Amino acid sequence: YQRYAESSGHYAEKRRLQNRYWMWKYLRERVLEAAGKNSSVKRRAEEIQNSLDCGLVAPRVAAGELWKHIVGSVDSEDG
Repeated sequence: YQRYAESSGHYAEKRRLQNRYWMWKYLRERVLEAAGKNSSVKRRAEEIQNSLDCGLVAPRVAAGELWKHIVGSVDSEDG
């Protein structure tokens, strides 16, 4: 099987897809870790979660609002 997988390109394709999977997994982890360490993001997340708990905002909208805040926080730290 190993010779077939290598000669057919199956092994290389599987490795390529695994590498992409791990890249995105590590990125998600780093984004969440960085967001969790930022006091401004934590405060905004609590506000958004309260709105979510009260039914004032849908989960997708809540995630979008938090993402906007995260990106804004990163932008303001850079410049």
